[in-house]
Amino acid sequence: MDLASYLHLQSPSGLIDAYDIESLCCFSLAQQGVSNRRVELRQYARKLISTLDSTVGILVERGLSVFGFQHLLFQEYFVAQHILRGDSLDEIAERILSCIVQPRFRQSIILALSWLSWKWSFDKYDRFCHILLTPTTNDSIPFGALIFFHAINDIRRLPSNSTIFTGLNTLLDHPSNILTRQYLLPNLSKLSEDIATEWMQSYLTDTGRLSKFCKSFLQAKTTIDDEFGLFDPKLISPVICRQLQCFYNINQSNGFFIDQILRRRLIFEDGESDDIFKEEFCSHLLKQNISSSDIHPLILSLIAALCNGMVFKNEDNVVKVCFSPDKMFRGSSVLPSILNYFKNNKQSHVIKVRKLIQYYESILEKSSPNDIFLDTVDTFIAYICLNGLLEPSIYKKLHRMESYVLILFWKQHHTNRFDNNDRSEFLNTMKNNASLDQSWIDAPEDWKQHINADLQRISEAKDMISTEAKSGRMELTPLSILHDFLQDCPGEQK
Repeated sequence: MDLASYLHLQSPSGLIDAYDIESLCCFSLAQQGVSNRRVELRQYARKLISTLDSTVGILVERGLSVFGFQHLLFQEYFVAQHILRGDSLDEIAERILSCIVQPRFRQSIILALSWLSWKWSFDKYDRFCHILLTPTTNDSIPFGALIFFHAINDIRRLPSNSTIFTGLNTLLDHPSNILTRQYLLPNLSKLSEDIATEWMQSYLTDTGRLSKFCKSFLQAKTTIDDEFGLFDPKLISPVICRQLQCFYNINQSNGFFIDQILRRRLIFEDGESDDIFKEEFCSHLLKQNISSSDIHPLILSLIAALCNGMVFKNEDNVVKVCFSPDKMFRGSSVLPSILNYFKNNKQSHVIKVRKLIQYYESILEKSSPNDIFLDTVDTFIAYICLNGLLEPSIYKKLHRMESYVLILFWKQHHTNRFDNNDRSEFLNTMKNNASLDQSWIDAPEDWKQHINADLQRISEAKDMISTEAKSGRMELTPLSILHDFLQDCPGEQK
């Protein structure tokens, strides 16, 4: 063990000459009380080296009077045993933390953690893990939690749930978001559903923690084309999706982030729905085999804005956008009225849409100007989708409602990547303006350009829809519009 540790610290090549190895053996034998006489120690040392070289096969002569371990794994194993020497759990944890900053010790530390999870009693092992995962006031980086989760696939058994939660909270509460993105998110998906569910239910009810947790998903490194700005869907398991759905109404701003996470997870064809969301509306579309070609563009855009349902498919290097009820990730208070729209076969589309608009308008008129609950925001989005974004009367009538201001904020937030801390300032600025026209005048130039571009696309889309409807070719038009438009529409960010 002394030789392995010496080579790890002093010899990057893993080699040691005959004189140094003999001196090291003498020192180690003296420490064990074999003898105090130098001549005897030299004799014992030479005999030991010869035995290890010729008989055991652990230590071999690599060249003329140059020795090293036959396999690197032997060296790493003995370093691991050296790390675990001693009876004090605090000493072992401190020894691990002192070695972790040196890359050569990483594998040995993993071997040590794996060994003690196998050999120690559960109580002793759990107490040790608690010490390792609990950061001290002097720790700027929680190395104990980092190495534990780094080694989680090699650990024979996990400690208690409460100890694991200590490590997860350490990573989530750390000021650096990098630790949350690179260590917490990937390893949370590796834990069993019971552990992940219990931790989320116990600790993410705190608004601040939930906000940071959600933002970390959206900031995680993408594995898909950056044009779509999507994270690796493997980061978020079905159990995490289900728990995030339960947090919608805890805090409105977190509801927006949760919406983005679930929407982006299912938007690509290889993202499985995993039965995350199944309710009457979705089941009706599937049962009646209703496809995008059977849905009016206004209704389709409303569904996509609120519940997604859109999926990108790469066919021969051409990205196509399609609609699938399986990709709908959440419910909405608006859906029952849309379901009645589909079930009503006695009235025309125009009459049914007019009734929906009147219904949504009556809800908004009864709402408080300060109402920013999710149901009100959903109703506002549905109202705007059915009226048309170019209809000025809806903005003049309802622009002072905070739910409308939030929709503009989503647009600005998504386009300019503003931090959510700007939300309150943005709300106050918009509400204090004398009119929507003044808000438009005061808007940043880049924001105006983005909105003007959207309005231009909408105008072109209207002309295209009109042309396609006259020619009887309506099936693909909504999808080609939504592929481009929904990337920046307010509903996409709600």
